[in-house]
Amino acid sequence: MNGNWRLALLMTASMFWAGQAAAAAAATPRQPVTTLHSFCEDAGCPDGSFVEGLVRGPDRAYYGVTTWGGITGSIWPYTPYGAGVVYRIDAATGRFSILHQFDPALEGSAPSSRLTLGSDGNLYGTLSGGSPGGFGCVFRLSLAGGLTLLHVFAIGDGTNPANPPVQDAQGNWYGTTMYGGVDGGGTVYELTRDGVFKVLHDFTLNERPIHGFSAAAGLVLARDGNFYGTTVGGGSDDGGTIYRITPGGSLTTLHDFAKTSADGVYPVAAMANGPDGALYGATTGIWNGDQFQGAGTVFRITTGGRFSTLYSFFENAPPYSSGPMTPLTLMPDGYFYGVREDDGAANVGTIFRISPAGEYRQVYAFTGQGNGGSYPEAALLRGFDNALYGTTYGGGKYGSGTVFRFAAPASH
Repeated sequence: MNGNWRLALLMTASMFWAGQAAAAAAATPRQPVTTLHSFCEDAGCPDGSFVEGLVRGPDRAYYGVTTWGGITGSIWPYTPYGAGVVYRIDAATGRFSILHQFDPALEGSAPSSRLTLGSDGNLYGTLSGGSPGGFGCVFRLSLAGGLTLLHVFAIGDGTNPANPPVQDAQGNWYGTTMYGGVDGGGTVYELTRDGVFKVLHDFTLNERPIHGFSAAAGLVLARDGNFYGTTVGGGSDDGGTIYRITPGGSLTTLHDFAKTSADGVYPVAAMANGPDGALYGATTGIWNGDQFQGAGTVFRITTGGRFSTLYSFFENAPPYSSGPMTPLTLMPDGYFYGVREDDGAANVGTIFRISPAGEYRQVYAFTGQGNGGSYPEAALLRGFDNALYGTTYGGGKYGSGTVFRFAAPASH
């Protein structure tokens, strides 16, 4: 998501907190959330700021990225506040350390999603801006902090990769870009373990393209060996699509999000594998007649394309906020857990859970008070201890985000 937009949102929210703190404290009971780290202010912050999600490392530590912070420079758009960093948090002690600061001139800037742990024990990710070509890159990072650029994007490859690539059993990587390609609608790409890059599919910007365009969400590798993803735009009614793509590049549209239906529209997060072999995901909003509303839906779709809406935030709660913008996380209790970033009594975010049958419950509301975080934008991570670990891009001691631990409640 665009860093300038988030900065504006955070500044607005900081004023909002002051008027809402007392009411939120009275309305929200104490919950089992622990702030593990608070990120410092934007300019010159060595920790980084505007925090993305976490991944578990092979050393039982957690690794994450920030969009800003670290080395500064003059390259548009993020580097006046730093090009971003990779950080490490010790799982046992909570000790925080910087693993790598991105160089905006040599490597790129603005990692806008979590990392992926490769089968070789290294971390893989993407930078959405900068890089020698100016359109982002795929990189590998060792646990010692050594970075290797695996592919630098050009316009024909796709631009602005906003999600980490996904690895298959053979060690090859697959990912998406939001823009670029032959017609500007984004791409699905393959990067082999030997470093050979190939565009598997070009999304088109033609009027209401059947396969959609702008693959803002990453891919998920399903049990059938195919990859599944979503587009934000396009489809029969321009509300986005769900697609399946084979490792060989054959793409099939499985579902159109129509503005005239209750399915929701504009899915921006990767889907998650369910215990039943189906895929589970979310949309960010819904159309109410001629008016777009926030709220969105949670949905289930089989690999054969059978779609169902599990829960509608529009129908079950006031549609004042956006729907989930991050992937769901399946936990051992059988529930999926997710976050909404501008929801709850203080309007600074909530954690919810939902069963594969659609049983929904809000389990935590952020307050924006004290050292607690606000605006959880990244997916939750199942920790080594089966607690949930996550990040916020607002709140904390300095107002620039947190890493937190959440002990999920009992399932009853």
